[in-house]
Amino acid sequence: IQIFYLERHAGVSNCLMRFNLPMVPSDAVNISKNLVNQDGKDLSVTPDVNYTFTLYTAEDNDDNVNATVFTAKANTSYTVIGRGAPNDIQFTDENGRFVLKDGWIASFSDIPRFTEVYVVESEPSDGYIYCRSTVSVNKSDATDYVYGFQTETKVMQLNSSINFDFVNYMQTQPL
Repeated sequence: IQIFYLERHAGVSNCLMRFNLPMVPSDAVNISKNLVNQDGKDLSVTPDVNYTFTLYTAEDNDDNVNATVFTAKANTSYTVIGRGAPNDIQFTDENGRFVLKDGWIASFSDIPRFTEVYVVESEPSDGYIYCRSTVSVNKSDATDYVYGFQTETKVMQLNSSINFDFVNYMQTQPL
């Protein structure tokens, strides 16, 4: 954000503001990835690592009306926004997997309302040490995973936007 303010006395002033903030669509499933240190503070330098996620949605089950079957959203379009993100439309692979980096948000807007969804993050093979991971939904109800991965969210119904926030706490190494 850039703000230029000019005070010219006698009650006259000018203010010019410029900003370039990414827009997160409403009525969408938004999945974000963030890395922090053990104290929960942003890292000054973040590793260039890909983190793999899978989005699952409830599908109709013809065999048993009472059972819910979840399937991965294969070949589904989504938009990536955030620091250094491509800011364009991407597609999940044939297994429903997609990749995020630190500070990125994947936004899936083509999922019908009232669909049940959940997200799984696969264990990274980046060589870094994580002391814990958390997953929160709409900035509340954080689930803590200590020394573990294969983190997964609870099942949520898409009534409006759902924001799944995945945070990894990196073990800091002594200098």
